[in-house]
Amino acid sequence: MVLGDSISANYTGLYVLPSSAIYAVSEARTRAGILSLAVPGYTIDNEQSVWDSSFIKGRSSVKCVIMQVGANNILINNESSSTIITKYNALIADVNAANPTAKIILGQLTPFRAAMTGAQYTVWQAVNAAISGGTITGSNIIARPVWTVLNDGSDNLVSTYNSGDNVHPISTGRQQMGALWRTELQSAGLL
Repeated sequence: MVLGDSISANYTGLYVLPSSAIYAVSEARTRAGILSLAVPGYTIDNEQSVWDSSFIKGRSSVKCVIMQVGANNILINNESSSTIITKYNALIADVNAANPTAKIILGQLTPFRAAMTGAQYTVWQAVNAAISGGTITGSNIIARPVWTVLNDGSDNLVSTYNSGDNVHPISTGRQQMGALWRTELQSAGLL
């Protein structure tokens, strides 16, 4: 299952979902489905509401929750890193409480420096440090992938993956995200 925003959802209907790249085409009919609750424009608060009202919350069939959230907390809401980290931890705690055996993959925020102000970039750095450094915590976190392949080295999207708005990766970038999620799921024995 995926919780996220337009970076992991179907942004404008033009790009593939990263979750569609988790399975090889030959596996698509033999593997369990991947439910995406990711919605363009959503913040961590919105995804918390989606999770709370989801039919899947509390079901033992949930093996893994992939979280790729927080970009809109920075870009739209201009929240502080401490606020975002608190909200992220609350969402993880709720997933842990409702689905205690589900593994969690926390995706770092994708690179979108060119779309941020200087203050927003500082928040982005702090949130990613919290994801990678463990300040964002919870039970069953199995991976904290870094989007190195999407990063141009200056925390911007690599031009070949940039949709033109400096925030959203195009289909090939989303396929890279899905491939990394696949690797993490395989490493955990979930695929």
